[in-house]
Amino acid sequence: MTDGTAYDKLSKDQLSGVSCIHCGRVPVNLEVVDNSADTTLVACSEEDRMMCERKVFWLDAPCPPWCDGLHADHDDPDDRGHYSSWQGRVPLINEKAETCDDLLKGPFQPEYVALHIRQMVRENGAMIWCGLGETAKGWHLTPAEARTLAKVLMEAANLTSIAPKMAPSIKAA
Repeated sequence: MTDGTAYDKLSKDQLSGVSCIHCGRVPVNLEVVDNSADTTLVACSEEDRMMCERKVFWLDAPCPPWCDGLHADHDDPDDRGHYSSWQGRVPLINEKAETCDDLLKGPFQPEYVALHIRQMVRENGAMIWCGLGETAKGWHLTPAEARTLAKVLMEAANLTSIAPKMAPSIKAA
């Protein structure tokens, strides 16, 4: 055991001095931890230690509570963000239904409004995605915009529940 690390827990790359014995990444700047006759063990240098201690190197703050936590070092820079595992769906019964199979066999999948939360790693706050099904057609709403949209939708829905006004009767002369 060296530097508190058990040899039997190390990967082949860690045992051959290719990757850090702590995080498993290839160090940008390395320090040699053990250089005995039969092995060379390396670790991230002290200046890179904060990157070494992260779950993924590009994540520099804890995940928000709604994040699914599915992050990896190899995530494309455009995909580096927090995504919710929660997804709201509202079926749209007056829209065209889709099928993944033969049209004569069905089953039909109704179109739906999809909602989920995301926050890209360098953004200051979360956004609510509101769009059409699995397409990229939709909007990223701030929480304030989502609350306003919800209020306006409730107003519209409530207006449909008001009893119609009766036209004034015309008196015959």
